Amino acid sequence: MKRILVVEDNPAIRELILELVSSFGYAGQGVSDGADLLARLEESVPDLVVMDVRMPNLDGLQAIRRIRENASLKHLRVIALTASAMRGDREMGLQSGFDAYLTKPIDADLLQNEIERLLTG
Repeated sequence: MKRILVVEDNPAIRELILELVSSFGYAGQGVSDGADLLARLEESVPDLVVMDVRMPNLDGLQAIRRIRENASLKHLRVIALTASAMRGDREMGLQSGFDAYLTKPIDADLLQNEIERLLTG
């Protein structure tokens, strides 16, 4: 079973995303910020990460830069799932290294499509 790590500082949203991931047929785990993500990646690398952009401690943009700078993690697929939907945010996110950039509120069908696209492509 493919493993997806959800990085979201809001516990209610994190649980919602984990429930969606599970309903899509994947094993999900959650952490609360980019620092927790990087610590978890030292232990085990999932098949895909779904990450918020705005978080305390280490935000999503800082975390994706560190992931892309790490030779052993460069291949890791990462979806941004964020409330940042201003003009230019999507382009900035994709240029920063995210493989997909989705905005909240969560569109379950779109999230599932992007997960499947990245895991099979």
